[in-house]
Amino acid sequence: MDIPSVVENAQQPIALLNGGANLAQNIRKLVQAAKGSAASTAQITELTLELQQKLIDAQQAQSALLNDLLDLKSEMMQMDRRLELETRYQLHETPAGAQVLVLRPERHDGEPLHYICPTCADAAKKSILQPQGTGKRCPACDTFFPFEPDGGGSGYSTTKFIGR
Repeated sequence: MDIPSVVENAQQPIALLNGGANLAQNIRKLVQAAKGSAASTAQITELTLELQQKLIDAQQAQSALLNDLLDLKSEMMQMDRRLELETRYQLHETPAGAQVLVLRPERHDGEPLHYICPTCADAAKKSILQPQGTGKRCPACDTFFPFEPDGGGSGYSTTKFIGR
């Protein structure tokens, strides 16, 4: 969903309501001019039904517009989460050659050093890798990332950072 589409969709309920207001004015004029004639009553009934349909259409258009706005808000929130992950984490190569994301030293903000899954981060999800054997596993997507090339050690050895 893009902003121009939302703006374009917002014009539909406005146009429908304007048409409804015109119909309401016509009904009012007919009621004032009517002197109980059957023809006037039929016209009033017809215009009233048309007005009712326009109001229903306007409600549906408003509902669609609200859905568009919610979709747009959701997309913006996901972009914000993705941006936050990109600024707080950097690409990291483990001694075993796996590519993970690690919390930037300058962005710890009191959090302990940890690694997150790059696949989940691309989907704007922060999934902290959990220790498992000689590596770490993503609890969200179940991907295993080897950390120890020879199978020993704690999995937290010094590694090189790759700029992102």
